[in-house]
Amino acid sequence: MNKTRPALPSGQDGPRKRPKHARFASPSKDVAATENDFMDNLLAGIDASMFDDLVSSPVRPKSSQQRSPLRPKTRSPTTAISATRRAKVVKVEYEPPLEPSVVYKLDPPIYVESEVGVKVEAKPQIHDHDLLVDFDMGDLSAFDDDLFGESQLELKYPIRNPTVPKPPPGYRPTPWARCVVKGVVDGLRFSDGVIPPLDTLGPGSPSTVALGKTLVVTTKEGVTRVVHLKERWADLAICKGDIVNIISSTLNDPSLPIILTFKDPASFLILHPDLMLTMTSIANAMPCPRRPILQSLVKIPGPPSKSVLYGTMLHSLLQDALQQQDFSVDTTRKRLDAEMSKEERRMEIWGTGMSVEDVKNDVEMKACSGFESFGRKWIGPSPTGAGELHTTPGDSPSLLAINGLHEVEEDIWSPKWGLKGKVDASVQASIILDTTKRQTEVKENVAPLEIKTGRSVGVMAHRAQTMLYTLLMEERYGVPVPAGLLYYSQLDSILRVEARPNEIRALIFARNELASYLSKHRQIQGLSPSIKHTSTSESPGAIGDIEESFLPPTIDNARECKTCYAVDTCMLYRKTVDRVPVKEDDDLAESYKEKMGHMTERHVEFFRKWEALVSVEERELGRFRSQLWTMSARQREKTGRCFSDMIISSYSNDIGKSMAKIHRHTYTFMKSPQSSNPSGSLLSGHIAKGDPVTLSIEPDLLSLTRGFVIDLTSTSITIGVTYILDVYTLLARTSHRGDQSHSGRIVFRIDKDEMSTGMTRLRSNLSHLFHHQSDPRIRSSIVDLTKPSFSKHLSPLPNEIPDHLNEDQRKAMEKVLTAEDYSLILGMPGTGKTTTIAEIIKVLVKRGKTILLSSYTHSAVDTILMKLLNEEFGILRIGNIDKVHPEVKHLTLEAMGDSFDMEELNKKLMDPPVVAATCLAVDHPLFFKRKFDYCIVDEASQITLPTCLGPIRMANTFILVGDHYQLPPIVKSPLARQGGLDISLFKLLSTEHPESVTDLSLQYRMNEDIMMLSNRLIYDGRLKCGSEQVAKQSLILSHRKECREMFGVGGVSGYGRNGRNGGHEDEKMKEGCWIQDLFEERVKAVFVDTDHVPARDSKVGDLVQNEGEAELVCQLATALVSSGITQQSIAVITPYRQQIKLLSGRFSTLPNVEILTADRSQGRDKDVILISLVRSNESGYIGDLLRDWRRINVSFTRAKRKLVIFGSARTLSSDKLLGDFIGLMESQGWMYRLKKGADGQHIRQGCDSEG
Repeated sequence: MNKTRPALPSGQDGPRKRPKHARFASPSKDVAATENDFMDNLLAGIDASMFDDLVSSPVRPKSSQQRSPLRPKTRSPTTAISATRRAKVVKVEYEPPLEPSVVYKLDPPIYVESEVGVKVEAKPQIHDHDLLVDFDMGDLSAFDDDLFGESQLELKYPIRNPTVPKPPPGYRPTPWARCVVKGVVDGLRFSDGVIPPLDTLGPGSPSTVALGKTLVVTTKEGVTRVVHLKERWADLAICKGDIVNIISSTLNDPSLPIILTFKDPASFLILHPDLMLTMTSIANAMPCPRRPILQSLVKIPGPPSKSVLYGTMLHSLLQDALQQQDFSVDTTRKRLDAEMSKEERRMEIWGTGMSVEDVKNDVEMKACSGFESFGRKWIGPSPTGAGELHTTPGDSPSLLAINGLHEVEEDIWSPKWGLKGKVDASVQASIILDTTKRQTEVKENVAPLEIKTGRSVGVMAHRAQTMLYTLLMEERYGVPVPAGLLYYSQLDSILRVEARPNEIRALIFARNELASYLSKHRQIQGLSPSIKHTSTSESPGAIGDIEESFLPPTIDNARECKTCYAVDTCMLYRKTVDRVPVKEDDDLAESYKEKMGHMTERHVEFFRKWEALVSVEERELGRFRSQLWTMSARQREKTGRCFSDMIISSYSNDIGKSMAKIHRHTYTFMKSPQSSNPSGSLLSGHIAKGDPVTLSIEPDLLSLTRGFVIDLTSTSITIGVTYILDVYTLLARTSHRGDQSHSGRIVFRIDKDEMSTGMTRLRSNLSHLFHHQSDPRIRSSIVDLTKPSFSKHLSPLPNEIPDHLNEDQRKAMEKVLTAEDYSLILGMPGTGKTTTIAEIIKVLVKRGKTILLSSYTHSAVDTILMKLLNEEFGILRIGNIDKVHPEVKHLTLEAMGDSFDMEELNKKLMDPPVVAATCLAVDHPLFFKRKFDYCIVDEASQITLPTCLGPIRMANTFILVGDHYQLPPIVKSPLARQGGLDISLFKLLSTEHPESVTDLSLQYRMNEDIMMLSNRLIYDGRLKCGSEQVAKQSLILSHRKECREMFGVGGVSGYGRNGRNGGHEDEKMKEGCWIQDLFEERVKAVFVDTDHVPARDSKVGDLVQNEGEAELVCQLATALVSSGITQQSIAVITPYRQQIKLLSGRFSTLPNVEILTADRSQGRDKDVILISLVRSNESGYIGDLLRDWRRINVSFTRAKRKLVIFGSARTLSSDKLLGDFIGLMESQGWMYRLKKGADGQHIRQGCDSEG
């Protein structure tokens, strides 16, 4: 929007005559001259060539300020002139969003103090020249209330959520299309539109450089187009099969080839657009493109630096000032006090080692006067003479006013540009570009405001960030964004960064170069026998050469490299992956030797192997991430990874109710009545309770927020999120107003969040193992596989070992207490490993030792802690409080409340001798300062080696407790499994040094029939019952009923139990209802064959379920509960998540019967376990899950008194191991064959057949 205004009369606010570059008002002429020189030098010589080697930008930390969902009432806009004449006292009215089911409490009216700090209610003064200058009827709205005798008060600035200026007439965004490259040839070909068969075209080569290239591409609509690449566009490393975005107006004319040349500033090619890069990564590639790639691979945890801490706080304070429309010194001090009182902020300060007072004084000095000056100069309805805006040297003086605020930390994803980022502040700015003209022109635009609070270094990177944000905001808001704003708080100046086409193009080149490296496939090409522990048949060798280099070459600039934050990681990858030595006369030689001189060839091979395996697994986990923008919600819903057409049905403000930082608000969603599939069950799909999800509004408001599933039923999903979903305001200020609403209600898509993989943590663990400052003993134990040592002088005294422990448990304690490096405990099912761990911890604490207790799951950690609750020593539980067991929540920092001072906080963190956390929580600030005497990792056999490295590097001695005959680590990639990623550190060390392992073999859970299954199939007879009472236990029904009593109809007669001779009737079993037969006390372990029912499996998308088995399981569970077995004594286990959902729906009236996967059942036990194996088909296909006998073993060994397994004997027998199991059941006479229609013989009053 452009406005024309005359030069202001002398004495009024407006541009003042001054030398062209006199940018800073200062009492000192020398200081002013120095600052002028700095800005001139800063902006001099900036052109596109400076971006030739450019590559992305750091994502801003999320503001801690809770954003209000309230919106200012829409008023008729005031003109720039009349608004400046208003009184300085303002009252703002708010109205809530229109969502009828969400009720908010309105904030009280807001008043603004006058310039002298007194709240007054003065009427706006109207001057004569306001009525005479540039008057039209539109201006009347600015004071029409006054004409009718009602006081009209001025709005505070910046106005929240102002109306976005309309785009200029004829404005249209450049069209774009997502394409697949079908062929690449050198030269400019096929201009006549005649394209030869695609299979005759070349694949292209990443190394090919030509004067021109021709691409043949197809759009997702199937249209084939010819693309000519000229000048530097021809240097792109494009190959057949690559995904590219073509941005060009020529897309509208299918008869012409699309030409990318420097002559066309609006045409672009985005290579690998699904790799959404941040502005920070692109900007940080100057001068080294290797740096941001390494940063994306490895993030070494550590406390924030002083500059980062101050920058985070100053960002937050200024963003709060913008949101609250108050920049006064007093208010800034109050905000700072509130900021310093936050426990999370104190934790950061504690990690840095600074004092609260020093931090507060430093930040206050930077913020108070600076922000007041910011508000005075640049906040208001229209530019004033104080609001100077720096532009390119040589340009005319400019003025700025920020009159509106759309959002802070606005998260924007752009599938079009292959970019994503968070804008510090999305503002509305009025700018006078040339104050020397008599008729000044005011331009009003949406703009990104980037806040820089440190020293003014890296200005080119800051400019790059800001320019790229203009692309994202133009796409989000649907209007031109010609420039961004850079605020340097230490200089008290704002720089206008114009989005010039040649510079934007240079940045896109840099983005494409980064994407080219990041897209390289990591392949495992060969195995090497060079590492000793890989010589066994089960342990594959080291990873061979990677297919191609995935890192840019090192720049070898001593000055840049020695001060780079990624230097340790860079040198590690140079040593292990690049294999590029440093010459002795190189300036980096001494530093390289210091950091990498300790690494042997064995170390190099170890890192190469495990780093490559992590990368292969990461690629597998990220397969689905691009579906968020490449598939519509309804398309993706068919795959089970998305819910489409979802509307908000209820909202809960959980601030104060939930202590979790990531769960402050709760929304429940249901299908819109206008949905194409309103009655479809939400239980059918990959999304389950506890899963992370992302919420979006189609078509372009992607990933508005993330959260996790709190509850899931067939008709609704409840999600916990951090921030309020102020979607009406968001839609109102974007180009997509009202695109997605059903009867006035906003429609969401809810996707399973495929973005969070945690792989950078695993690489960080691997990298830390080889840092020159890391513990060499741990490195030697894990990489060199040195034999662990045990010291007799550490042997326990007789009174240190409790009398109630059995012989195996005593031996385990003795082994652990004498270990100097590490010790392993093999805890077979039901052998009391949790009790053993608890007793070990008690003894170690009495010895004055500190212990870190860890596992991969929260439940495993908390199960051990519950055995320590009555102890007198301190325990600290670190982790997401929403996932902590209720009985130990009081041990968390959140439950303890805010600390009174830093001394109290220090005691909370440093005093407890026992700290408990999951393996992925060891990046907490506590671990930057504490080193433990012992680390105990439970369920270690289920944890990948790189994950396990996280906690054990925090201690001098580590204890691994697990059972590699039970659940292995979960690895999704078949290639990574083949390479050995599913081999845990526990298995690796126990195989290499069996003398370090102590077996727990006396079990107190299963009767002898159930135990026999695992003993015969898995443990070679090593597992023993701990007592005769355990061996002979059985399920006794206290109120056994006939089926007529339970279901209202008699059981079906004629069912028999096949005997030991395979097919003959067992005389011990009377004929009758199959449920009554299974009730018999002597039936302790039984396989129920469903082949004759039949109960066949079926598909839901790519998921498998078996409705017949679900029905049978529900009938038996209902009968057991009716006959006196408590719901809490029963669990249902199945390997398949879709079967879990199917069963969950049917068990709606048996809510306390746990329904679990084998993985979730680890560590549990029940009197009765019902297992649904699901697979039943004519082809005999059983999939991969049932072939894993370790998971089957876990499922069987959860049962104490009765184990009932439902499955298809014919289908399962197609696998050798499962065939052996079926043969074992036959030989024991433990097969029970159901007859046809058995699943429909009972009327179930205890289950929901609809699911």
